[in-house]
Amino acid sequence: MRFPKPWFRPARGLWYVTLNGKQLNLGPDREAAFAFYKELISSPVQEEVASDSVLSIFDLFLEWTMKHRAPR
Repeated sequence: MRFPKPWFRPARGLWYVTLNGKQLNLGPDREAAFAFYKELISSPVQEEVASDSVLSIFDLFLEWTMKHRAPR
């Protein structure tokens, strides 16, 4: 598995990183760019799941079961 790494774009004089298919501007200062990069990498990413996916159906089933069935 490859991890995204910051890269410098000389034409603009800015640092960038590509996360989830999007290029994010990290700024012109290298140290500040890497600090911001570390913040982005350490924060959890919540992805939306389609409402008709198997995962969301399982989630709905488990929520219903916890509300309407007694624990054994």
